[in-house]
Amino acid sequence: MYTDPAPMLELPAPQSSRLIDFERVKIITLESFPPQLVLVVAGTKPYLNMEVTLQPLVYIRQPEYWGIEVVGTLPGGIGLPATAPYQVSLALGGNIGTAGIEVIGATRSERRDIDDGHEVDPPSAELLFSRDDRPADGELREIRIVPDDGATFAATLHTAIFNQMNGGEVERTEELASGLTCTITDTLVTCSRDDRPVDGQLKELVVARNSEGLFDATLRTAFFDRVNGGEVDETAEIGAGLTRQ
Repeated sequence: MYTDPAPMLELPAPQSSRLIDFERVKIITLESFPPQLVLVVAGTKPYLNMEVTLQPLVYIRQPEYWGIEVVGTLPGGIGLPATAPYQVSLALGGNIGTAGIEVIGATRSERRDIDDGHEVDPPSAELLFSRDDRPADGELREIRIVPDDGATFAATLHTAIFNQMNGGEVERTEELASGLTCTITDTLVTCSRDDRPVDGQLKELVVARNSEGLFDATLRTAFFDRVNGGEVDETAEIGAGLTRQ
C-alpha cells in the first residue's frame, strides 16, 4: 500500500536531532558467509555529548543510490559546547541501491558505487600482530582483532613468559576493547570506540607499520574524571616490532 509522505513532511522537525557533516566514508567487507558490507563514516561532531547515528531512508522501490543520513542527536536537547571526533558504522544489509549508496550530511553528500568492486575495501577477517622473544628469555606478545557482532570488532592482548623460578609458562589474555569500529589498510589499523558522551571511555587502538617494516601498537584511553574534574587522556605502547600474521 502506498502512503503519501506529504502530511509527515509538514510536521515540525525535532529540535534535538539534525543532519551533521562528515569527513570520511569507507565501505569494508567482513569475512562472513555470506560476505557482509559495513559502511563506516567519520567526522567531527559539533557537541561533545552528541550521539551520531547512520539512518537509512525508506523507499517504496529500490533506488539507484540508497540514501543514508548522518544524524546527530542531543540527549535532552542540551549540547556541551566542545567539538569531538566521531566514527559510526552500519551493516548495509538490504540498504543498497542498484548502483550503490549515498551518504547524506548537512552540507554535502557522497555516493559510493558498490557493484564494480572498486569502492569496497578488501575483506576484513581476524588480524593478528605478534612478537615472540621467549627463546631469548623474553615475552610472547599477541594483539588480536576479530569481528564480534558482524559490524564491529573486539581487540585482545595475549602475553606469555617463561617463569625461570617455577619452571613453567605464565600466560595472560586481557580484552583491550570491544564494539570497535575499525579502518584497516596494509600499513595502518585504527580501531576506536567513544562512549564519553554517556560517561564512558574513549578507546583507540592504533597499529602502524614502522620504518623497519614491522608494526608498533598503542592504546589510547580517555575519560572525564568526575572526582578531579578534568579529562584523563593517556596513550600507552602495548607492542613494538610486531609481525602481522
